[in-house]
Amino acid sequence: MEAARFAVKSAPLHFRGLQYLLLDHWPMSGAPTSHQYFPLSPWAQADLQWWCTSSQITFTSAIRVPPVSLTYATDASLLGWGAVCGSHQLGGRWHPDESTHHINWLELRSVQLGLQTFASTAHQISIRLEVDNVPTVAFLNRKGGTRSQPLCQLAQEIWQWAIDRNLELIAVHVPGKENVDADFQSRHFQRSTSDWMLDPELFQELNRCLGPCQVDLFAARHNCQLPTYCSWDRDPWATGIDAFSMPHLWENGYAFPPFRLVGRCLQMARTQQLHRLVLVAPAWPNQPWYPVLLSMLVDYPVQLLSPTVVQGPDNEQHPLRHRLQLTAWVISGSNSKSVAFQRTLPGCGVRHGGLPQIGRMTVPGESGTAGVVNGRLIHFTRLCR
Repeated sequence: MEAARFAVKSAPLHFRGLQYLLLDHWPMSGAPTSHQYFPLSPWAQADLQWWCTSSQITFTSAIRVPPVSLTYATDASLLGWGAVCGSHQLGGRWHPDESTHHINWLELRSVQLGLQTFASTAHQISIRLEVDNVPTVAFLNRKGGTRSQPLCQLAQEIWQWAIDRNLELIAVHVPGKENVDADFQSRHFQRSTSDWMLDPELFQELNRCLGPCQVDLFAARHNCQLPTYCSWDRDPWATGIDAFSMPHLWENGYAFPPFRLVGRCLQMARTQQLHRLVLVAPAWPNQPWYPVLLSMLVDYPVQLLSPTVVQGPDNEQHPLRHRLQLTAWVISGSNSKSVAFQRTLPGCGVRHGGLPQIGRMTVPGESGTAGVVNGRLIHFTRLCR
């Protein structure tokens, strides 16, 4: 198998499981003195299955590697990742599940994220990867290794993605002092109002109640609530960029936009005739978009009363958390659906011949009342924690 790596491009991706199996059972004193039997690991079984399927083994290693058509540099810190390709620079924070990994794994992950961003449409070219981390360079150029199983598996994942697109990867070590732009991107992040997110446990409860939602329209890789999401800027894993500029074919979406964009979200829902959208926004009756919001409802709004309902990138609490009256509004761009919901609501006002109302009107958002639309009273429901 090792000898085949020079002719079979994918060979190193399909014998590491066997190598790790042998290392786990090889005696520390040297070669075994007798025959030993031990069960195959799932990883080793998958490797053997690949070699036994002769149709998958093709002699695909190129004698002459194509000239380098794309060069980019990456770097990682414990805070986030950065990548630079010519005049294009980007970076981002680590997802909570990633931030617990070793720095070497984070360096390799930054290569993967940069590759998926800058080379997402590339095909049959060579890519030069400039990295200031020696283990990352070694694991990439060897298509894995036996010193670290997490690094080996991530390197194989990167190479499988590249092989599927007929890409050649050439990793090169550069001194850290020459990698300043990528390093800066991995440590400095532009604060955005879209960095705020609902508490993940609260979102799951909300999704069970009002969902299931299919897409998160305002998110990034580090704070997305759903596997399918749209980002505001370039993002390696995002389904789309800028939710306002793309067509929406899903049945049930989720949006927690910056508050200044709530009115624009309502306009998008109406223009594109969205089937159903769970919109998280404050109950602010004095905003010009509030009557429009009430007129688009297709279900009772759900108040989110926990003071820790909103989180920032570093578990930071929102400065307005005690005054937000954050609410989940279920709206639709279809006028017929909104009218059908309004018909189920109780009437509001004085009947003909009845007594006039004494005292002030209830302020929307207080006493469990969201407001009135077309003479119908809308009450809140609550999702407490």
